[in-house]
Amino acid sequence: MLTGAGFMPLGDNDMTLLALVLKDFHHIDVRDQMSYERLQAKGFVDESKLTQSGDDTFLKAMVPLEKKEQEPRICLCIQGDFWEEISTTDMLKKVALTIRNSFPDILPQIRFYEFIPSVDNRFYDELSGHLGNIEYFSFEQIFYSGLDIKSSDVVITSRFHMHLLAARLGARGVWINSKPGYYDIKHQSLVDSGSCWQELSVTSEEATIEFAQPDLEKLEKCYLLKLVLANQIYGEK
Repeated sequence: MLTGAGFMPLGDNDMTLLALVLKDFHHIDVRDQMSYERLQAKGFVDESKLTQSGDDTFLKAMVPLEKKEQEPRICLCIQGDFWEEISTTDMLKKVALTIRNSFPDILPQIRFYEFIPSVDNRFYDELSGHLGNIEYFSFEQIFYSGLDIKSSDVVITSRFHMHLLAARLGARGVWINSKPGYYDIKHQSLVDSGSCWQELSVTSEEATIEFAQPDLEKLEKCYLLKLVLANQIYGEK
């Protein structure tokens, strides 16, 4: 069994090798439309055992925390890896400019979340230099205490799973593409699933961007779809 997998981008030669690896799997489930279409296109995989139900994180039920008229907090999760094709200097300036243009009067509380230990702390100091005091949440804090994201919050992230979890918790946000041809496929799968978030382009000259509200009903359907798949594989609990 293979579930929640993403295989793009892969060329035909790589796909042929992948098909050899996958031929003995009883079921293959992918997280994005492009992976599904590529596996399906040239008969790489038997369609009867191929499904697309999204990332396996959708298997966890999540309930958005109520706003209760709270002021928005800015929640940042900017990964420290996969920036080979993007100017990180331009990226950090764009993040800071977007925040200041979106909140021109008074900056809300700003938080920084580490999803991979000793990797995602790379840009914390530089962002603090642009924006002032930023509260830091380590991976250990998040792991043991949970991801404190409310539906009133605004999220800017390059991490796929921050996008997924924050949108499911009802937060507005935008995503940054750290590796074109790879991360944009991952993030777009979440947009298609109902996050509705826009890409914050590092090269765009637009001074503002809309922090879109996620479609929670559509995202809930992804959870139910993943639950159906799990029940099919493991039996209902």
